[in-house]
Amino acid sequence: MRILIRNIFREENLVFPSSFDILILYYYFFFMTQNKVLVELLTYVQGLGKPGDRVSVSSAQARNALIPKKQAKILDEKTIESMNQKAKRQELERQMLVEKRHEYQEKLHGKELKFELRWDHDKVYGSITEHEIIEKIKKEYSIALEKGDVHLPNKAPIKKIGNHQVQIHLGFDSYARLSVEVASTGKNLK
Repeated sequence: MRILIRNIFREENLVFPSSFDILILYYYFFFMTQNKVLVELLTYVQGLGKPGDRVSVSSAQARNALIPKKQAKILDEKTIESMNQKAKRQELERQMLVEKRHEYQEKLHGKELKFELRWDHDKVYGSITEHEIIEKIKKEYSIALEKGDVHLPNKAPIKKIGNHQVQIHLGFDSYARLSVEVASTGKNLK
C-alpha cells in the first residue's frame, strides 16, 4: 500500500508525503473503507443523495450522524429482500396498468357518443360537460374515468349542436379521440 501511494504521488508530481502522512492515508483507505453499511436515505442528504436512494456509507457515519437525525435507516438482508419483492410487484402492476390502458385505447379510439340538447330560436339549453361524457363512457364501455381525463374542445363545455372531437387521457402515454355528436331535441321556431 505504501508503494502504491508513493507511486501515485510521483506520477502526479506532487510533494511526497512523510511516512506519518502515508500511515494516515493507509489507515484511512484500508480501515475506514472496510466498515461500510448499506442505508436507505429518508431525507435529502447533501453529498449522498435524495430520499429513497440506497447508498453505502461508513458505519460510523451511519451510526453517529444519519440514523440519530432520522435521515437514513440501515438495510439488512431481510429489508433488502422485502424491498426487492415490493419493486417486482410494483413493476408487474405497472405493466398490467399499461396493458389495460392500451386495451381501453383500442375500445374507445374513433368511437362516437351521441347526446341530445334542447334548443329553441337558435338558443341551446344546457351543455355537455366532462361529467356527462364520463357517465356515458362508463355506461356503454364499462370504463371508469376521472374528470381530468376528459379534454373538451376549447376547454369549455360543449354548447353547440354538431360533431365535436374530445380527447381522453388514459395514462402517461395513452390518448383516445372520441367523436361527440350533439343532436337537437325540440323545435326551431325560426
